[in-house]
Amino acid sequence: MEEKESIETGIEIRNPFFIYLLPWGQFMSDKLLGGKASAEATLKFAVFMNGLHEYWKDAAYPALHNTHEFLEEEAWVLAEDTEWPFSFVNLCNDFGIVSKSLRRVLVEWKNHR
Repeated sequence: MEEKESIETGIEIRNPFFIYLLPWGQFMSDKLLGGKASAEATLKFAVFMNGLHEYWKDAAYPALHNTHEFLEEEAWVLAEDTEWPFSFVNLCNDFGIVSKSLRRVLVEWKNHR
């Protein structure tokens, strides 16, 4: 069923790790972008996916949890910053993702490694 739902969004995600962790309805809102995106939206999406990828990759290895890089990634994920346009919360909001739900998935991923 996840595969069908991911096809219906119209967005191809090359590393769809979070698709398999929660059904779309639990962390997606009705604001998901579709169609041709602006340069700003494209940049935001690239920053967002890179941040998620780096967190996910480093969270998989407990030996990396105390590195400077991972602590920065984790601080970005956990911050409730609504001022900076590239904050985790703002990017989630921009792409229609419920930040608290995605954050919970990411933290659970880290804690179960």
